[in-house]
Amino acid sequence: MRFADPKQSDTPSLCGRNGYGLWSAPRTKIFGKLSKLLPSLLRPGTGAGSRARSQTCAGGSLIEVIMSLAISSISVGGIIQCYLMASKRVEWLACSQAANNLASQRVEQVRAAKWDPMAFPSVDELVSTNFPTVISAFDMPSTGNNQIYGTNVVTITTISVNPPLRMINVECVWQAFNRGLVTNTMTVYRSPDQ
Repeated sequence: MRFADPKQSDTPSLCGRNGYGLWSAPRTKIFGKLSKLLPSLLRPGTGAGSRARSQTCAGGSLIEVIMSLAISSISVGGIIQCYLMASKRVEWLACSQAANNLASQRVEQVRAAKWDPMAFPSVDELVSTNFPTVISAFDMPSTGNNQIYGTNVVTITTISVNPPLRMINVECVWQAFNRGLVTNTMTVYRSPDQ
């Protein structure tokens, strides 16, 4: 790189000779001429090499600042969007787990029903009419009027008469936030009491 004034080409500037920077110059040159550089470091635009500094060490332009702001805002916007998606997903998973708990409670109630065909007289409480549809609130913390409810529907089907075997199907239907109805299903098999 050529300087306009030959006298200034021998004097190191803040950017150093050939535009490589002050710290890339040999140490003996840096420390030997530090006293000459000190005024120019304290007051920009004055001292030795100020014209060379303005040519090789120009600051960032407005375009660069705008582009860096655009990249930063896109990054921050992406982080916020990921956080919002994660919080919605966590809330949906909590509701799905609460629906599973309601279905599990209903399955345990149906499994506790007495079914003993060998007894005298025969006892059979394991029929669908003994377990009507129940609407229950989810076991979740809620504030105000945002309680979520699930509808439990029990279906009991005879699979085999000999050996006796029945299938118990419990469906918990609940309203998702903006996704329509969601159904959590639990199915178990049961044989009679012995």
